[in-house]
Amino acid sequence: MEQPFKNEEDIIRTLVQESRLESPSANFSKSIMEKIEVNTTVTAVRPLLSTSGWVAFVAFLIAGSVLLYLYPIDKVSLADRLVDTLHTYKTSTPSLHVSRGAQYAFLFLALFLIQIPFLKRFLDKQRT
Repeated sequence: MEQPFKNEEDIIRTLVQESRLESPSANFSKSIMEKIEVNTTVTAVRPLLSTSGWVAFVAFLIAGSVLLYLYPIDKVSLADRLVDTLHTYKTSTPSLHVSRGAQYAFLFLALFLIQIPFLKRFLDKQRT
């Protein structure tokens, strides 16, 4: 069993001894550096949301918070009608019990699937 392996070791040893160390040409480093300098491109780093986008987002959050503070949901007649509509719908259909973990799983799956087109568009813009 060990004889075939010994033959392979001898063959490899003779091949390594016969081969010589190759060295690159004198201007190898210089030519590589020139190619690297030619291919180097500077890309501008831009945030995903612009300043105006962040301002609009924060303004929307503040406005929503103020409106919820000034006009609580229980005092709004539209909310009462919506609750009544949902209550009649819920009583007329069979109930489906979904665990809290499954609800979170569906929520995060939906958020993930919503992000895909935005990320694809962002990556396509990066490539061009």
